[in-house]
Amino acid sequence: MVRPTRRRQQGMAAAVLLCTVLLSLQVTSRTSLAAPTAQPNASSPTMSRAEALTRAQSWVDAKVPYNQLGYYQGYREDCVGLVSMAWGVATPGMGNTTSVFKYVTLISPDDLQPGDALVNDVGAGDPEDFRHIILFEGWVPGSNHTLYNGYQEIPGGARHSLKVPFRYTPGYDPSHYQPVRYKGITDPSQPSFYANKIVQWDGDHKTQLTSWLVTADLKRHWIPDSGTFYCLEGMGYVLVGKISAQLLDQLPDQIGNWAKCSSAQPTAPVSVKLTPTPVPAASTRTPVPITPTPTATPVPPAPQTWTEQEGTLGANSFSNPHNASGLGPRLDAMASVQVSCKLYDPTITSVNPDGYWYRIASAPWNNAYYIAANTFWNGDIPGHPPYTHNTDWNVANC
Repeated sequence: MVRPTRRRQQGMAAAVLLCTVLLSLQVTSRTSLAAPTAQPNASSPTMSRAEALTRAQSWVDAKVPYNQLGYYQGYREDCVGLVSMAWGVATPGMGNTTSVFKYVTLISPDDLQPGDALVNDVGAGDPEDFRHIILFEGWVPGSNHTLYNGYQEIPGGARHSLKVPFRYTPGYDPSHYQPVRYKGITDPSQPSFYANKIVQWDGDHKTQLTSWLVTADLKRHWIPDSGTFYCLEGMGYVLVGKISAQLLDQLPDQIGNWAKCSSAQPTAPVSVKLTPTPVPAASTRTPVPITPTPTATPVPPAPQTWTEQEGTLGANSFSNPHNASGLGPRLDAMASVQVSCKLYDPTITSVNPDGYWYRIASAPWNNAYYIAANTFWNGDIPGHPPYTHNTDWNVANC
């Protein structure tokens, strides 16, 4: 059965996403999961931003489930447990969302940096809201601080959540989510942290900030225009924000060697010194027969696709949209995919009123599966109702 539309999801999401903290818990052991490499270090009063994110990713990699009666690495398997582990708080962690404030200071949204968090300690008892905390990874480039990436423990397990609407998913009171900073957090001080990331200078006060791509060799390449910037974003390069001039100086600027981006993995151009090949004297040359150069076969242009972002609960895909059969890979909530075309078939009630399906070009769907168009945002902005677009009419018909 096809998932409800995005507008119905928002009411349902509040009934699904719970991170309310139990005051008395029965501890259970977990032996079925391999321990991630990051281990809690109760003796360390500080934690670098880079290590906090690495530790959070370790729970995602280990597929730690959501279970308020379960413990993993000494931390409860819920939202507070994940963030406690990421920050290196002594086990068993911060306890609950109220206790979090003993470990943090309030900051403004503009001050949010990787390794900070957003915490809701107001939602308990509100049927449309729940106490929760999410670890902040960074702003989504080009979103004007309306979308961010983060780590959280929610029903379904530890998640690396992309393009989360600020301050949180629609359906929850955004005013309840307060930006906070762990008192022991430290800014990344090693240049290696910035490899394969986008950086800016903290002394730049222009409206459009100068940005650089730091490549794996820790060299800095100027991003010349917004098209290149958004292309790099689409390839997964994260904007970590502003850093000091001292750190920038440790990432040498490759002047004239700009960042580039295409459908392939972007790489910084490399200057190559060409050594001319010596030409023998005319009297010693051996005649070489001339072979006509074959005419190159023109390469057809790549098929056009459209980028569409999924709604707040994700959606199932089907190989046969006419009767919603042939279940395929599920599309995660808020994930973006490439759509090759739209197909009209209103047989399934929940795809109406427009009655369209998108054929998904991205892997692993590879143009073999369809998802209901009205489950996507279709140009609507998350967190900014009303939501009026059930279909993106720019997408070509199949």
